[in-house]
Amino acid sequence: MPYAIIRHAKIKTLGNLAASAQHTFRERDTPNADPKLTPQNQHLGATNTAELLERFQQNLPDKLRKNGVLALEYLCTASPEWWQAASKEQRTAFFQRSLDFLRERHGKDNVLYAGTQVDESTPHLVAYVIPKDDKGRMNAAYFVDGRKKLNELQTAFADQVADLGLKRGIEGSKARHEQVKRHYGLVMRGEALVAPEMGVIDEMSMVLGKPTKNAQKAIETHQALLVRADAWECRQKAVKQREEALARREMAVLERESLVGHREEMARNADWRLERSVELSQRTENELNQRIDQLEKQLEKERSDKLMFMKARDQALERARTAEKQLGKDADYGMPR
Repeated sequence: MPYAIIRHAKIKTLGNLAASAQHTFRERDTPNADPKLTPQNQHLGATNTAELLERFQQNLPDKLRKNGVLALEYLCTASPEWWQAASKEQRTAFFQRSLDFLRERHGKDNVLYAGTQVDESTPHLVAYVIPKDDKGRMNAAYFVDGRKKLNELQTAFADQVADLGLKRGIEGSKARHEQVKRHYGLVMRGEALVAPEMGVIDEMSMVLGKPTKNAQKAIETHQALLVRADAWECRQKAVKQREEALARREMAVLERESLVGHREEMARNADWRLERSVELSQRTENELNQRIDQLEKQLEKERSDKLMFMKARDQALERARTAEKQLGKDADYGMPR
């Protein structure tokens, strides 16, 4: 029976989120995607990297723990043979149940993006989630830290899609975590080798150091799987490193553009303030000139009034002196008073 597969990755910086999102939104070359099928990819919550980053910045708390996890990226899919046989209704049901599973697990408001990618060899759903616990705190460990929680995650997801003909992946295996991770990576690419099932006799033959043909084939298949997995993992690491380097360069360009825009805005504001200052200075000068003209006219009028007053005063004094002299003469002639 085909596997139900759910994987997650922790994202600790906006630069890493941007790098992942640019792959998700096909904003950079994606060699393993068929460009003819890319328009059939569906997006919910954001349609490009800029919108996704804006949504995260709006929903992240003001204070974040240093080196804390900003987001969890989920990938939900199934073995390639299931997709090849699945009907359109089954595919739609798988995507919807995957989204419902993540919303129930994290809360609908914390699933900021979910999208289907059907242009790759194995269709899958990708989601970006803010890892807030039931108390509203950023707490990725609450969901994905520890073997027990990861086992519960795999089991719960498999139960969600079990009636679609899918079963849980490797459980209780003695294989190392990295081997399991590589195995799922090959399953995603449709490259997994299927080892024959071993019975009790086969297992006992391996213990005795004389493996049966069936056991020997299982050993050879496992070794071939690890060789191919190593090569696949190396390619994945190289791709991831290139994506992160490109994301860092693009973030640096965005920061420089933002700085240039800020400086241009400051320059425009400075020009406006200068023009405003010149305008105010000109207005003030005109008002001062008008006030000076008014004061000069007022002063001239006061001078004129003063001269007229002094002239009238002098004339009155002159008349008074003349009248006084006349009175003196009349007294000398014995004129009656």
